[in-house]
Amino acid sequence: MTGKLATKVSIFFLLVFVSFSGPVCNALAQGIEAKNYGGIAYMSGGIGLDEREQMVKMEQSYNLKLIFAVQQGNFLTGVHVTITDSSGKTLLNAVSDGPWFYAALPAGTYTVAATNQGQTISKAARVVASGRTPVSFVWAK
Repeated sequence: MTGKLATKVSIFFLLVFVSFSGPVCNALAQGIEAKNYGGIAYMSGGIGLDEREQMVKMEQSYNLKLIFAVQQGNFLTGVHVTITDSSGKTLLNAVSDGPWFYAALPAGTYTVAATNQGQTISKAARVVASGRTPVSFVWAK
């Protein structure tokens, strides 16, 4: 290929890439969505700066925040979450799409069980109507 033809081909592919990368980046940045399980609203994610920023903008609707990591500091995704009320009734059963998991619960005390690679950690969470209750789950790897 001559120099001019190679330059034109390179510019063509660059323009094609740029024209398609905008919608792809926007779709990725809009990846966080509110979900519902039995009347309990929740969202999960937090992979990458864009998702974390989007979740921070949405967090005012949720009063419980769960964070998943291993002792070495790496965040986790794919953690199975079960939230039960004081009578043992399961209110939420989901898999987290990232290291952050938010839920909107009525004020009360709950048991939150988080399972990663077959290891379950259970913690009590006292959730208030206003404000946010943070609960961290850290596994030894």
